[in-house]
Amino acid sequence: MGEAALGGVQGVVPGPGQLRLGPGRGGRLVTAATIIDYDGLSCYTANLAAYLDGEFDAADLISRSVRSAARTDLPPPLLAFSHHRVRLERLPDGSRLRYRHASSAADALRAVADQLHQFGRVLILVDNRRLPWSPALPAGPSAPHWLLVDGAEGGDWRVRDEFAGLLPDGRQRPFAGRFSSSRLAEAMETPEWNEQQRMRNRLACGFPLAGADVPGWWWLERTREPRPAQRSAEETEALPGRWLEGERSALTFLGDRLARSAESAALHLDDCWALAGHHRFALRHRLTAAAPGDPARPMLAAAAERWAALPRLLRYAVESAARGRPRPGIIRRAFADALAAQLALGQTDADQPFPGDQT
Repeated sequence: MGEAALGGVQGVVPGPGQLRLGPGRGGRLVTAATIIDYDGLSCYTANLAAYLDGEFDAADLISRSVRSAARTDLPPPLLAFSHHRVRLERLPDGSRLRYRHASSAADALRAVADQLHQFGRVLILVDNRRLPWSPALPAGPSAPHWLLVDGAEGGDWRVRDEFAGLLPDGRQRPFAGRFSSSRLAEAMETPEWNEQQRMRNRLACGFPLAGADVPGWWWLERTREPRPAQRSAEETEALPGRWLEGERSALTFLGDRLARSAESAALHLDDCWALAGHHRFALRHRLTAAAPGDPARPMLAAAAERWAALPRLLRYAVESAARGRPRPGIIRRAFADALAAQLALGQTDADQPFPGDQT
């Protein structure tokens, strides 16, 4: 277990599989329902799962939501990805999460404190470059990042980051510790995001969430409200623009598009890493639930290995292209292998039932 201590920060980097305790609603202490292996999840999904865990079966909710979907009508080389086929901001108890904005740090911290009082935790949007455990500190690129605040003690804020991944500047590992108010406010002050980053913010829960599109201080407010007879445009289940949904169509398209455009492949390394990681998470969950003698176990493990290989092969191809040696065949094969392994299970994301669909 590593330790971290910088100005306004005290914390530890938890070891693999470490069980954490956190405040429940109303400040009650609850234990996590399961020890979740967050490996492969994006910063959005990993910290959303941490937010949900202890109150809901987060691993089951997340794993059942996973899908492949790619938007095809954006100006090249840009693509968009949706990793969830239900609106994960709609929570099973009928409440929902929405981006909220403040124009000052003081207003933002008051709102965070109010969410802590009501629910015991709150998700905030931060600039990953401003996190002391980020390999992008201090001169790397800014990137949007969700962070979980799960308590306040003695003037400090308890924070958790369950994200782990290899970034361009190095490997980022999970963190649990404390921030001073000044450090938290600094992390929450977000810059002007580029269009790709704004799309990631909007599609973090699978379908567009309004907000997180201008500089300032942002968090996700949880509210309870009756569902209207008619949904607003923000609540519809349709994705804006032209999309290919489901593994067969989306992965075939992505393999071909990224093989033909080295620029697009390089631009979407992180998106493809998240695509693969979400599927690996869902497969691990199914593998854990499968009985020891279940004949599907070898196929689940094989599919997880294919997904794990996809971002490694894509990165290799991108780096090779940067040296003047494109590898389009490797890209096509990586996506084709992941698709074949998934189809061998006999059930794709579009076929999986989702009990209690949040509609």
